[in-house]
Amino acid sequence: MNSQEQQTLSALKQRLMRSEHQYVITQCQQFIDTNPSDNALREAFYLLAVAFRLLGDLGNAKNTLQRLLSV
Repeated sequence: MNSQEQQTLSALKQRLMRSEHQYVITQCQQFIDTNPSDNALREAFYLLAVAFRLLGDLGNAKNTLQRLLSV
């Protein structure tokens, strides 16, 4: 994972802790589309799943975790 990926994911974690779930979902999806390294991709999928779960969207949370396991 490069430093830019680390910075992006760190910022998303902070937003998640501030309960900015929809923002995290949108940004994670955009980040995933950039073809990040495998480690960054795993972390982004995890953050995305957590954000879905905190919003009560269990279906998307489960699907995201399945995608995480396939990386």
